[in-house]
Amino acid sequence: MVIEAWAPMPVTDDAVERVRVNRENEYRLIADMDGRVVGIGVGAFEKAELRACYVAPDVGGKGIGSALVREIERAARKHGLTHLELDSSVTAESFYRKAGFEAFERGERALRNGQRMACVKMRKALPPNCSGD
Repeated sequence: MVIEAWAPMPVTDDAVERVRVNRENEYRLIADMDGRVVGIGVGAFEKAELRACYVAPDVGGKGIGSALVREIERAARKHGLTHLELDSSVTAESFYRKAGFEAFERGERALRNGQRMACVKMRKALPPNCSGD
């Protein structure tokens, strides 16, 4: 199954170490609600990528994902980026469209284990930062 390939369980010490080292200098966000992690967001600004935005299913529709995307966009502008790109799953395409991203290509993405996942390549132009932050 694609989900198991994307986020294998159990979490190993090696997997934790790869995240901790942060070789690609990712900008990482965690959303919490009452002390519980309910979402994550990741930007890879050297590649102009919104790399990840995941929200726990039981808190979907509460604006958490939208807030994560807005913060990644704000930080990307602060880093001088004029656009962001992402590889969306087919099921998340409508979420990213609502956030202003536009599809420019459909294809597949190879996961770490070699399994392939259908994806939608999307892009969004970032307007200049007007708030001064």
